[in-house]
Amino acid sequence: MQQALGTCWSTLQSVADQAEPYTGPSFKYVPGFAAIFAAIYLTGFAVMGNLGLTGKKRGTLASCCISIVHGFLTTNLSGWQLYVSFPFRMDDVNTEVQNIVLELCLAYMLVDEFLFLLPITPDDWLFIGHHAMVIIYTIGSLLIGRGAISCLVLMCIGEITSPMQNSWYLAKDLRGYVKGAETAYKWISTPYTLWFILVRTCVGLPLISWFAWTITTLHPSAVPAHFRWTWASFAVLGVSGSQLWSRNLWKGYCSGDLEGEHPIDAKTKAFEPKSKTK
Repeated sequence: MQQALGTCWSTLQSVADQAEPYTGPSFKYVPGFAAIFAAIYLTGFAVMGNLGLTGKKRGTLASCCISIVHGFLTTNLSGWQLYVSFPFRMDDVNTEVQNIVLELCLAYMLVDEFLFLLPITPDDWLFIGHHAMVIIYTIGSLLIGRGAISCLVLMCIGEITSPMQNSWYLAKDLRGYVKGAETAYKWISTPYTLWFILVRTCVGLPLISWFAWTITTLHPSAVPAHFRWTWASFAVLGVSGSQLWSRNLWKGYCSGDLEGEHPIDAKTKAFEPKSKTK
């Protein structure tokens, strides 16, 4: 019996040694990444308080700090993975590195989603809905061990504007608190506006159309159809929301109203009704 068990164990060990490394769901990096983002947020929250900011503005600017870090990291990491993986299919098996990038993104989204549900940050439902879709998308890919490439495509196009966008907002709201913020705000407004519209509208619309068509028509595909259709729907909803941003940015740019450039209600007064003159 002992000899039989030994032979069985040796056989299993041999199979395991020859098998491809398992790259399915682990979520083992999520807690560590989440702790890092939380620490950055708390640091930003303390700094903003020392500068004199209070209330929801203080929480929002602290959130911008982690968004800048997340946007910079995920843009570069996703772009690098798309480059080294080309040519690729949207339902390719996730690699270990791709899973780590997804877990980094997931950790940020969970932390920021939690923060946006607190009284210290605005009840920004566009951001809350966006983060919820990203969380569902990344968890789905990690669970089935496929489709990380599709997530990285969206991540790259979605986060490449984030560092400039959040820098613009920080400069805007730090005017009157930090010397040079006014100059930085004026300097970055035009490049930010044109960059956002170029990426999210000129490139984003045709890219997401291609993405949705590609991922829904994959046949045969190892990714279940309900996953693929859900992912495509999220991508279409995301790029549609971006067009509201682009519209308000372009409207503000053409009118010279820099205060109204950012389209998010909780962060600006772009959607507030204008007072009527009598």
